[in-house]
Amino acid sequence: MSASVDGSLATSLLVRFLSAVLGSAVGMWLVVFGVCAGYLMHRNGFSAHSHPYLRPIVTSYLSCMVAAAELVNGDRTEFVGSGPTVAALAGPVVVIALSVVEVVRLRRLGVTLGDQPARD
Repeated sequence: MSASVDGSLATSLLVRFLSAVLGSAVGMWLVVFGVCAGYLMHRNGFSAHSHPYLRPIVTSYLSCMVAAAELVNGDRTEFVGSGPTVAALAGPVVVIALSVVEVVRLRRLGVTLGDQPARD
């Protein structure tokens, strides 16, 4: 009986360790992506000289980060039910849907990720 308890404890510890490692890797990637995206936005200012995919990708990222911050830090004690969660997630869902539409439109026009923006 103690062997099964030890096995489930080991499995639980392994799952916690793997989720911590994966969470750290994803978190670091999001931080690096956010810093790079912020730099590109500052440098190009969403101008005509930036890559056409910059706008839909960065707006999707930023809307998801704002929603995540709202879900983690938002004060929803006075609300009942799932309304605040749905409201916090509705914005990013709409932004991602519009970004997908824009990316599909750009792909139909022949723009790929490998294309470089035109420089004057």
